[in-house]
Amino acid sequence: MSEPNMEQLLTDAERGRQAKELLENPLLAEAVEVLKARYYAEWLATQPAETEVRERLHNAATIVDEVNAHLRAVLGNGKIATAAIDSMKKRR
Repeated sequence: MSEPNMEQLLTDAERGRQAKELLENPLLAEAVEVLKARYYAEWLATQPAETEVRERLHNAATIVDEVNAHLRAVLGNGKIATAAIDSMKKRR
């Protein structure tokens, strides 16, 4: 198995660092909480016949979750890349 590309590992490590900063950013955490709470409150206020509105709110809440999941995945990839970089440095 060939050694990973150092340039790609460095890129992934940096992206992981940035994802960590975003996930730990209080303003982003607040925005996520506010949006999800708003979507849920709007969903509760819908009438039975407002299926399209509920679908839109569900999609919006799902997108917020997907953004968080993507950032966590980038963070995880960054941790793996950092470990690979450290391992490569130790072998040299």
